[in-house]
Amino acid sequence: MCGVGIVLESTQTYFVASSGYIGCSALSESTCQGSDIDFLTMSISSDEVNYLIYRYLQENGYAHSAFSFAYESLVAKSSVAYTDVPPGALIAFLQKGLEYVSIEEHIQEVSMP
Repeated sequence: MCGVGIVLESTQTYFVASSGYIGCSALSESTCQGSDIDFLTMSISSDEVNYLIYRYLQENGYAHSAFSFAYESLVAKSSVAYTDVPPGALIAFLQKGLEYVSIEEHIQEVSMP
């Protein structure tokens, strides 16, 4: 049975649209050697994670925490600070990650003899 792992690799900013699509501005594709499973590899920088957390704090009314976090993580000095990210991006990104893990577990259960 062939499965496909879809993940995104980029040093660019990720975004999650209201449709649930996870995208980024650049993709890098690599194929897993020795199997019939094709993978796109995923990575997200700490600056991108920090920005998503900062936005989450702002959107949910934690103004003081957002200010403190932005100061300590230097979010304003990173290149992702000027990226257009839709509201709720952190939660949507985490939900998609949990869905991916669930699908991955299901594929492993089905493919076991």
